[in-house]
Amino acid sequence: MTTSSDWIEIRLVVPSDVEAVRLSGIDSYLEPLASRCLELCPGGLIIEDENAPPGDESDGGRAQPAPGTVRLTVYAQEDGWPVVEAGLWEALSAYPGASLNARPLDPDWRERWKRWFKGFRISEHLAVRPPWEEPDGPEDGLTLIIEPGMAFGTGQHETTWLCLEHLESLRRSDGLPETFLDVGCGTGILSIAAAGMGVDRVTGVDIDPDSIRCALENAETNGVADRLELSTTPAAELPETYPLVVANILGHILLRLADDLVARTAPGGTLVLSGLLETQRTELLDAFESRGCRLESSAVRGPWALLNMRREAP
Repeated sequence: MTTSSDWIEIRLVVPSDVEAVRLSGIDSYLEPLASRCLELCPGGLIIEDENAPPGDESDGGRAQPAPGTVRLTVYAQEDGWPVVEAGLWEALSAYPGASLNARPLDPDWRERWKRWFKGFRISEHLAVRPPWEEPDGPEDGLTLIIEPGMAFGTGQHETTWLCLEHLESLRRSDGLPETFLDVGCGTGILSIAAAGMGVDRVTGVDIDPDSIRCALENAETNGVADRLELSTTPAAELPETYPLVVANILGHILLRLADDLVARTAPGGTLVLSGLLETQRTELLDAFESRGCRLESSAVRGPWALLNMRREAP
């Protein structure tokens, strides 16, 4: 297994007090850079502004970003660092005044996570907590136990929160189907939630092998590993269709995978898209409606959106 000494922590600092931010908003301004970060470093992305809480690092604390700046943090393995560094600098060329700082990952990063990742409620019947916290979830509901590892998806980000709320809504209304596909599964949080809500067989795929290892460990912890099939198999290579497909990945990747996502959704089935900004809604709708999907509902949390679509039957 990869150890923390194999990883590099990269911090990108971008000025936010520019005309482009005033015109389009900080999320739209950062979206091209955030997308490139996740292409190069698919293990996850942290975005913080000056209101972020200070950390507790040995060098005196993880200071908040300076006023008028935003910090993006990603992680890369040492053996791939030259390619990642070149790609990040290329992406930063579109952001005047931006900087990049890289250093070996603190071997005590897991202990730092324990201080800052706290359990929380998604709803009255759904909660999330890390494994080092004592149980304190809903007595008649579901508590997901998630170790973040190096993978994306603890439920705290707006897009994951939207997906969890939507899964619970589907369970309460029509019930969840027997099979489910989670594209870009990360820590496995949505796959584990679906299994915990009664789905018999869950397929989760992610391009990052470390995410799959993390998701498998989380599935074991939650007692649902026997119902999950997790792998790095591309969605295009999966041999079947599913009555429910969820893809919580960035907007430009949803566009790139549009044909595959629709193909994996059974005719008459539900395709849930998240990870897109509200400003990308029209572009995404046009792309998926042209492929035979119909919007049934949507939700927004902060600048992020979720689209609940139905694939038309032939």
